Amino acid sequence: MIKSAILAKKGYFSLFLYALFLILTPFYFWRSGVPQIADFVLLLLIISYFFRKRLVIPGVSASRNFLLTGVIFVFYVVCVNFIWAVILSTTELFLLRSSYYVFNLLVSVVVIGLYSDYGDEFIELTFKVTWAALIIQITSFLILGGFGGLRTRIFFNNPNQLGYFALLAACIILFASSRIHVKLFFLITGLIFAFILIAASQSRGAILAFFGLVLMFMVSKGRKDIKKKFYLVFFIAVLLFAILSQTTTIIQDSQLVRTVQRRIDAIGSRPTDSPIGRGYHRFTEYPEYWIFGAGEGDWSRFGGTREIHSTIVNIQVSYGIIGSFLFFLILFFSLKNDYFINWYLVAAILFYGLTHNGIRNSLFWILLALMACGRNALREH
Repeated sequence: MIKSAILAKKGYFSLFLYALFLILTPFYFWRSGVPQIADFVLLLLIISYFFRKRLVIPGVSASRNFLLTGVIFVFYVVCVNFIWAVILSTTELFLLRSSYYVFNLLVSVVVIGLYSDYGDEFIELTFKVTWAALIIQITSFLILGGFGGLRTRIFFNNPNQLGYFALLAACIILFASSRIHVKLFFLITGLIFAFILIAASQSRGAILAFFGLVLMFMVSKGRKDIKKKFYLVFFIAVLLFAILSQTTTIIQDSQLVRTVQRRIDAIGSRPTDSPIGRGYHRFTEYPEYWIFGAGEGDWSRFGGTREIHSTIVNIQVSYGIIGSFLFFLILFFSLKNDYFINWYLVAAILFYGLTHNGIRNSLFWILLALMACGRNALREH
């Protein structure tokens, strides 16, 4: 039960908008690459929050290095993209991509500010609304047919977006379990719902990242009380799966299971699975961009029309060694403030990012900002 302090009149509108954003995140109404309805809600949250705070940037002291590095990183991103837009006499994507980095930096500031106001109650709200968002998507998945074996996207524009959302939601749920009291039922069901959505999306990167996420959670540091119960449930689930596999044809006859298995078996068989297909060759073939970067836009310079399908390689090619260093410094301060307890969450997301560029997703920055707030930090007003 969320304590009454978080429902106080002061700041209630900001909390409402934040919760609404988490619910609306999986709903895409326009083409990919442009702001969606959830982004407009988040923009309204940013404006209303800073208006209420009279443009004063709040936050807990532990997050200062994280925010400072974030400001330097985003400033560098904007400069690189602006310079290349001028050199190439085009605004193709350069300005739009810069705006996403600025936007997510402001999102991080607001999240840290809300944590400063409400402490771990804000994490509890994040957990509960994320769990509710998964319920809504699972319900939508079932209503739309579900378990038919075809790649599912529900309300996203493509299945990989669904898989990434579910993976980030699973990370938020596991993060919350290390910071607040989370009932085992909600932890397990949240992970199950996330896995079903990931499996339905048939995103191979998300599937492998999720399995790694669960395994790393089991061996990482964390709350021993909930992990002991999790071990028991995990053992029972594996045992039940083994029994059903040997004694019935339920699993073998599942169209979804068979399709997912075929997707995993086919890893490396398609042209887009190769390093060239993902755009990795731009790093090795264009060393002139290694230091300062080529900016994000005008892909025709590289003989293609698509961005690099990798988070880390995209940052390196777009913003060079300087941008990559600043990005990893952001990750470092976020993890350091969390005492590196939830390192495996970032590891799983970056693993998914080997084949997809997920840096623009606001849920990723929300998770980093929550980790950067520090553990058991005193609220500062």
